[in-house]
Amino acid sequence: MRIKKKIIRELICQAIKDANQIYENWSGGAWLHEYGVESLLAYQIAHSIYENTRDVAPLPYITLEEPFKTFITCCQAAQKPGPLPKILKGNRRADIVIWQNYMQPWGVVEVKRCWTDDLCCHDLERLQAIMERYGPENGGTISFCCLAVFVHKKGKDLESPYSKIKSCVGNFCKTAKYKIKEVEPHNTSNLDNSDWVAGGIVVDFF
Repeated sequence: MRIKKKIIRELICQAIKDANQIYENWSGGAWLHEYGVESLLAYQIAHSIYENTRDVAPLPYITLEEPFKTFITCCQAAQKPGPLPKILKGNRRADIVIWQNYMQPWGVVEVKRCWTDDLCCHDLERLQAIMERYGPENGGTISFCCLAVFVHKKGKDLESPYSKIKSCVGNFCKTAKYKIKEVEPHNTSNLDNSDWVAGGIVVDFF
């Protein structure tokens, strides 16, 4: 069985929820957005993908904080004319890279502990550029580029932030092919003050 994007998407959604629950338990009530703990969110997503894809062939492997220069050179994509886009230049790193056959990068995941228009749109621009230059349409091995974001709000649902994020993504990615999946909203279980709701959103390009 090969890697399926739908399964990876679902694993990422569950991992966002699990990471927040883990940190809430560790911290006595704090959530991911309150501290600079994107590394925990990245770890939980990577761990979930790894543990739940052991029946996939070829067997996928995961790396964290992978330099762009490293995995881009392994993509086997045809070189496009013109200079490399500025968004892909420099000593940049991807939060998570999913590999097949050791030397074939299959997917790239960027992680954010909360939604901010400037930082998240910057990641979306970079992921879109990776897919365009190193994806199947250009002969490359990258088939999945995804932004995973923890979302929170005071209230009973996430309709307002989800709507805002979808609108922002739609305006920014007008020419790109993408899917958006929402994490099912859930309330905190450890605090007496349970009028906050947590969730997440996953945007992936194809």
